[in-house]
Amino acid sequence: MAFDDFTPERLLSEVASRLPGLEALHVVILLAPYSVQTLLRSGSVLSKFSGLRYITVIVSESDAPIGDDHGIASAWHKFCPTLKTIVLPGGQLWIEREGQWFCSACT
Repeated sequence: MAFDDFTPERLLSEVASRLPGLEALHVVILLAPYSVQTLLRSGSVLSKFSGLRYITVIVSESDAPIGDDHGIASAWHKFCPTLKTIVLPGGQLWIEREGQWFCSACT
């Protein structure tokens, strides 16, 4: 099933309206344009999920732009405080501990 005509915000909103208690969400962006700004704008929609703990976002572009992953994780957590782990297109795992976000592979 393809949702090419949906903005990421609309797609997440549709999922949240049907499955507000969803605990894990895996988003694959194959054809739609992707940017760090797209991820930041999508954050506000995450507030519609009441129990979302895990989210993964994968893009088809092999050279997906690396942005401020820490900033995105922090922003998303403000909208959705139940989030505990986030994987962004850069492939790094971000883990929340006591309100702070840490990259599991970053030193």
